[in-house]
Amino acid sequence: MIKSVLIPIDFNVESLNSLKIALANGKGKRVKVTLLYGYALSDSITELLFYSASKITRSLMNPEFEEAITIIESRFESMIDSISIELFHGLNTTAFINLIKAKNIDMIYIPKSYQLNIY
Repeated sequence: MIKSVLIPIDFNVESLNSLKIALANGKGKRVKVTLLYGYALSDSITELLFYSASKITRSLMNPEFEEAITIIESRFESMIDSISIELFHGLNTTAFINLIKAKNIDMIYIPKSYQLNIY
């Protein structure tokens, strides 16, 4: 059975340390990884009409982060079923719980010593 793991990120390489820990603790089991970034939506109707999650993700992505994901994917190739980056726009706990239920998340890894940088 494939487990689903959620990792909060801020598009800095250090935020992927939780992913490495999750995979190291996975004991060889296949995992589906969701990297989650909290993003506040604009109030502008025009911006909402032309909203594109992939464009926002591409604008936040940097070469170091992409390279780190590639290295992790190749190192843990036998364990990773998929890695996806999701934007979270919710403002409360209920929205977050709904996201967890919709994605069938089994486990969340939160960084212990790294504080996420919120833009």
